[in-house]
Amino acid sequence: MLSGLIGVPTGMFLSTSLKKRNPRADPLICAFGLLTSTPLMFLAAVVAGYNEIATYALIFFASLCLNLNWSIVADMLLVSY
Repeated sequence: MLSGLIGVPTGMFLSTSLKKRNPRADPLICAFGLLTSTPLMFLAAVVAGYNEIATYALIFFASLCLNLNWSIVADMLLVSY
């Protein structure tokens, strides 16, 4: 829940601020979020048997990276030229 409350506005802020420098910032932010969350989730699965706090922290950061995409994907799908 908290990762969604932090991740969605962060993705929106990154998108609006980076579009000024790079018009392709939206897919780059989505790619970063997806490519970052995958190893974090894998590490969370590996660490789950050893350290509970590290597992929850890794899951939090993985879902934070995934939540970067929500507002950006909606914005990309609703664009009309």
